[in-house]
Amino acid sequence: LVFGGVIAPEVGLLPLGFSAASIDDSSGTPSPTCLTYDPLNPTQADGQMALHLAPAHGGLEGLPYGVLVLAGLGEPQGAVSGLVQTFGDLPYGTPVMFGGQSFLGFTPGTTYAGGSRTFTLGSALPTAPTLYRLRFASSAGEWAIQIPPGTGPIVLPVPPSAYGDRTMTGTSVIAPTVEALQLQPSASSTALVSFVNGPMAFELLQEIQAFSTVGVTVQ
Repeated sequence: LVFGGVIAPEVGLLPLGFSAASIDDSSGTPSPTCLTYDPLNPTQADGQMALHLAPAHGGLEGLPYGVLVLAGLGEPQGAVSGLVQTFGDLPYGTPVMFGGQSFLGFTPGTTYAGGSRTFTLGSALPTAPTLYRLRFASSAGEWAIQIPPGTGPIVLPVPPSAYGDRTMTGTSVIAPTVEALQLQPSASSTALVSFVNGPMAFELLQEIQAFSTVGVTVQ
């Protein structure tokens, strides 16, 4: 899937259009160069697809544009990998090239042991990300932990009694997700975790060039 839209403050990417294609793997060697053609544009070359995008309107004019390419596997649980590019403007007919970017893979063998509160990253990715984020989400809110590549098992602290434990729902351990993030060359991983000068969530999209997310096995 390819989404295009504007990046709005406090919101993130507001889609203004999307397109889709599938990999023709009949040759046994699937690659991005053999995307099936867009039936609305039958003359386009292999590996290309047209993004049907509405112009910014309704107060969205002047906001930066973002183009997001998603590839999903379905298994392992919720596995999605994506590429991101942002633009100050995106006139009709502008080519968006992802040839120099690679999808990040997933980390097989990643586990979270709820009893000991121990998170263990699995196998290293072929393309090393800038950082990982372990995310727990429940009705009480979210908890995200930034983790440098190559980090060994980490034990999550128990929150003070006055605060809820966002790794649990009642007596059940929440199954977290782990994200691999590849930042833009100009971005700083230190700035991303700064409580003072770090970007808001919607700004994070402009700092990333590739990411992947997958559910973590709970032991």
